Amino acid sequence: MSTASGNEVELLEFRLRQLETLLLVTQERAAVDQANSSERHLTSRLAALETQFRHHTKRNFSIDEFIQKYEAMKPFLDNHSLEMEAERLPAEAKLEILMSSETELTQVCQQLAELEPLQKYVNPPEFGKAAQCAPAVEELVTKHRSQAQEHQSASQQLLQIIDAYNTTVNSLSEMFLTWDGTLAEIEGQIRALEKKP
Repeated sequence: MSTASGNEVELLEFRLRQLETLLLVTQERAAVDQANSSERHLTSRLAALETQFRHHTKRNFSIDEFIQKYEAMKPFLDNHSLEMEAERLPAEAKLEILMSSETELTQVCQQLAELEPLQKYVNPPEFGKAAQCAPAVEELVTKHRSQAQEHQSASQQLLQIIDAYNTTVNSLSEMFLTWDGTLAEIEGQIRALEKKP
């Protein structure tokens, strides 16, 4: 484990040197190099760099604007630096990460084992036979279309017959009423004639 922490310190030292190169002007860099030779603490160096960085961003509006936009878009950007760091990690550090994730990995394995028997319901073997049934289904679809057309034609004929029936019934009703009126009139005339002396 000491080698893992040693590597992390070296990596941090390397990054701090890069930041100091970018942020500090020549005179400040010379002072930092001299201070580094006297083994100045990493946290104090980092604090000095943060102060210098804030000073630069306040003076340059475009850098500040970029940082704000970057923070907003950070979730959508590929984080290749993390991948590079993961590649640089020694085997002991990777093993420690895996050991700390053991519980989560075990849970995932259990969930996958529970899902495996359900696979037959998600993708049943009958779905594989669907292609074989396609010709029969197409034949049924063709028959259904012709039957639907026949049904529509029969429905139209039935409607025409019902209309003709209704017309005939209406005509007969009118004739019946006319005959009933005529008969009533004839009966009235017969009664009138019978009453005459």
